[in-house]
Amino acid sequence: MRKYSLFFFVWIVFSTAYAQQEYTFKSLVQESVAITAHPNVTDIKEIPDKRNVSPYEKHDTTYAFYTGGTLPFSIFTIHGEEYSSLLNPEPVGVVINGKRFGFFCSTEQSLVINPTGFLDVYEFKYLSRTYLCFLSLREDCLTKGCRYKCYNFYDITDPKNIISYSFSSIYSGPESFGDFNFDGAIDFIRVVPRAPESFLEDEEDKNLKSNALVTAFSLKDGEVIDLDKDLGNPYYIYISPKNEDITSFTAIGHDWFMPIRDAKGVAIKNKLFYPSYTPFDPKNQFLHNTEGHRVDMKAWVIHLTDYSEIDGAQDFCTMLKDKGFREAFIKIDQYDRQIIFRVFYGNYWSKEKLMRVLEEMRKDAEIIPKGEIKKIINPKTAL
Repeated sequence: MRKYSLFFFVWIVFSTAYAQQEYTFKSLVQESVAITAHPNVTDIKEIPDKRNVSPYEKHDTTYAFYTGGTLPFSIFTIHGEEYSSLLNPEPVGVVINGKRFGFFCSTEQSLVINPTGFLDVYEFKYLSRTYLCFLSLREDCLTKGCRYKCYNFYDITDPKNIISYSFSSIYSGPESFGDFNFDGAIDFIRVVPRAPESFLEDEEDKNLKSNALVTAFSLKDGEVIDLDKDLGNPYYIYISPKNEDITSFTAIGHDWFMPIRDAKGVAIKNKLFYPSYTPFDPKNQFLHNTEGHRVDMKAWVIHLTDYSEIDGAQDFCTMLKDKGFREAFIKIDQYDRQIIFRVFYGNYWSKEKLMRVLEEMRKDAEIIPKGEIKKIINPKTAL
């Protein structure tokens, strides 16, 4: 049951924002999610691999059994000689009502993760449905200043038809879920640390690096659907967070589902957000600068790192720029169905100049962790 009519709810939020000039994600919905349980580990068992195979092929499995929620479940970790914490982590997954699921960190469930632990595990109810949520760090990019958390949540309303979803965000909290477009179905928001490209940055704003973009998604038939307009322009709020945990924020720009005011209490006019278009042709050697413009790859570059999402690659390039390295590029490669965003630096005609830059980068472990070997590439080198 909803507490207010939509009109009355919007009036309350709008008038409150005028007085406080700050929002929380909880204030964007009529009804908040209700956490109903925090399941706990009650038993741990190790199941040895009894197959008559070589030690290298044996895979013992550890199960951590959780109780205290609607359905019992277990987290499993597969052990083997071929696994290592850095290069090839041990596979981790969950068994819910006898069905196995992997863990991911993207809406497309293309980025597989193997978390070594969880920030939170909770069950919640919303609009007559029950969900089980796992929140973890994105461990593969922690050394690169990455702030993303990974959400893996499961619709367990029907124990015989459990549906899995995933997304990443720099915000961590159950307020990520709600009915943000007021259509009577659950949605979630994703928060990423960047400004919309359609906004001209204010040179007087000293906190541009901490601003963030909020977009919304809905769930339909087991798939994640972007909440956008007919022409593909997403609903969004461009925000200035109060702190790193984003306990509250002020709005800078928006095209949201209800009226939004800025920090001075003035109503912000809706403005369409045009996501940057990045042309893609896997047959050609093209790089893209951080604004998404295509540049021919015609000289020497350093291959620094790879990401499965464009946001991570852009964040890494921003970090390089902040440290004085301003000639970073992104190259899009595709292998089977997986798209990889590779970060390159340089595009210099002089290999000697590039080697000098590489030596400077090695002095900063956030750019190149100690012991890592980076590949120097020219246009004739296969990627």
